Amino acid sequence: MTNPKLNKALEAAHAKRQEMKERGEKVERLTPREKLAKKPTSYSLAIAAKCWECAGNGEDGNKVTRETIEMCTVDCALHAFRPYK
Repeated sequence: MTNPKLNKALEAAHAKRQEMKERGEKVERLTPREKLAKKPTSYSLAIAAKCWECAGNGEDGNKVTRETIEMCTVDCALHAFRPYK
């Protein structure tokens, strides 16, 4: 079952991103670590940044994706709280 509010927000975000591209503006994509630096008191951003870091930060040439974090089998204290379950 999908969340209608979430779908509307996602559609609005996609539309805004498309408008920015059409105006020639650069669309900034932040890593989870960079997002956390902007809002250091966020628990959810801290957990996402730790999962991203644990998955390799993309430094080993492999792209860290949602699927990478979903399929995580590491036994850590944050496993139950990881994003993209």
